[in-house]
Amino acid sequence: MEPLKPKIAIIGASHVGSTFAFSLMLSGLVREIVLIDQNESFAIGECMDLNHGLSFAHPIRIYAAGRRKNRLYSNIRQHVEGLYT
Repeated sequence: MEPLKPKIAIIGASHVGSTFAFSLMLSGLVREIVLIDQNESFAIGECMDLNHGLSFAHPIRIYAAGRRKNRLYSNIRQHVEGLYT
C-alpha cells in the first residue's frame, strides 16, 4: 500500500507560486495543492489555469483559498509571497 501523499499550501500565487504549483502538479509528489493569495480572484484564476493541464499530469486536487485557515490543515506550507510596490 502506498503512503498517503501530503497536502501543500502555497501562500502567494504570483509567478513563483504558480510555477511551484505547476512543478508539483507534474511531479505527482502531493495529493492536494491549495493556492492562497491576498487577491482571491487571482488565486482562483491560477487554479483554473492549472486545472486545465490536469489531463497531462498525475491525479491531484488543486483549489484556491481566500482565507488562510486552510493552511492549518496542510502537511507542508510554502511561503512565496512578494512585496507589492
